[in-house]
Amino acid sequence: MKNKRFWELLPKQLNNEFTIEEFEEFTSIINSNPDLQNSYFQLKNLWNEEPILDSAFLEATYLLHLEKMEKQGAFIKTNQSDLINSKSNIFKNIKPKILFSVAASFLIIVVSIVFFSINKKQETFTSLNFDKKENLLIQTNKANKKFIELIDGTKVFINSCSKITYDKESFNIKNREINLEGEAYFEVVKNLQKPFIIHTSTIDIRVLGTKFNVKSYSTDITTEASLTQGKIEVMIKKRPGEIFVLKPNEKIIVQNDFTLNSLLDKNRVENNAMSSLISIKNLNKLTDDTIISETAWTKDWLVFENEDLYSATKKMERWFGVEFEFVNKEKQNILIRGTFKNETIDQALIALEFSFDFKFKKQKNKIFIY
Repeated sequence: MKNKRFWELLPKQLNNEFTIEEFEEFTSIINSNPDLQNSYFQLKNLWNEEPILDSAFLEATYLLHLEKMEKQGAFIKTNQSDLINSKSNIFKNIKPKILFSVAASFLIIVVSIVFFSINKKQETFTSLNFDKKENLLIQTNKANKKFIELIDGTKVFINSCSKITYDKESFNIKNREINLEGEAYFEVVKNLQKPFIIHTSTIDIRVLGTKFNVKSYSTDITTEASLTQGKIEVMIKKRPGEIFVLKPNEKIIVQNDFTLNSLLDKNRVENNAMSSLISIKNLNKLTDDTIISETAWTKDWLVFENEDLYSATKKMERWFGVEFEFVNKEKQNILIRGTFKNETIDQALIALEFSFDFKFKKQKNKIFIY
């Protein structure tokens, strides 16, 4: 059973398309089975090697594929010699690297068809894209989390509706700097010569090697950095020259610039329980004292810890892929608490409705609060 699961998860690992749970499962499998561990490292090295191409084989394979398509009536009949010459010219003008990519693409398609025919459960993974500035973009959508491992070995768990960008040409060569919009948990590999720096719209974070969570959504009232291990330095962009150093089990909370965020309600911001622009607090632990509220999302726990209902609905929108609308604006300020694991959106709302002063009505993918 473990062998089968290993081969199911291996393609996702090679393409950095793990969910958090799949990463933990794959690590557990190879750590408990030396043979599979050896197979993994051999295949990973083979995957990363520069391909040695047999252009004659590739051309013969391509021509055979075209002949089969001709028999199926997919090509217009032409003079056979002209057809062969035109096919041969294709290979003269294509670089070997591109030919290998094409061949690999066909292989991936075949493997994908077999894999998804066996596994009917479908999961949506976001892809890696390059923009004109040669920046690497890693992005997640609603109801989607992702795990990646950066080239320096740093592990990153990315929450839903988040985006990470960095310069693929300079990262881990000249620097280790990334930009974050949304939420991510980092396990940074230590490098004294190249500090790991995270830029958000509100704060910059500098670390040498540590574990911490950063939450910086444009629709949230605050930006937060929560430290679980090591040390981090936090710089507030509107207060240059000041550096806040966090110790383990501490978090810094910084109010966002509301003048740039038209989605936030002014009265709700003014009446929010947090009066200070910057504060440092201890991390919150759940009742069993083993899971930290600020990082519980990496274990698939949805946690509300004395937060207003508006902030909670934004979190639920990202978590469940739904949309909220407040019919009664006054309900935005209700402070709620709750911890959920594997509950549906309806189950979570019914539990919150029972404990707090609001009602909800659901119409398809939209939920009204009144």
